[in-house]
This record gives sequence, C-alpha cells and structure tokens, in this order.
Amino acid sequence: MAAFVRVTPIGTDRDVWVNLDHIRKIVPAKPVKDIPVRTVIHLNEGWGAETLHVSQTPEDILSTAR
Repeated sequence: MAAFVRVTPIGTDRDVWVNLDHIRKIVPAKPVKDIPVRTVIHLNEGWGAETLHVSQTPEDILSTAR
C-alpha cells in the first residue's frame, strides 16, 4: 500500500497529498532573506519531473506519512 505525506506549497493555503513513491528527493532549502521556502521536494511524475517548494521542514513532512 502506498504512503502519502501532506505538504503545503508556498503561495497556496491548501494542503496537497504527495505519494512517497513519487518523491525522488527532499532537500532542505538554504535560508534566503524574505523567502519563506523551507524545503524543496523533487517529484517524478510520469515522463517529467516537478518541484514543490513547501513551508515545512523535512522532518515535519515525513512525520505526516500515512
């Protein structure tokens, strides 16, 4: 059974569920002045790749796994 994590992309106010099988890499973002990005999630979606910039830390993301 697939596991999912709940993340909140920057610039939106709603949560998104992401399949852990589709995550290629979770990278903590370097702090940059006035930019709230905390983590970058690299996804393999079909034939292309997608990047999500989220406000949670990697530990917070993995703690929501269901």
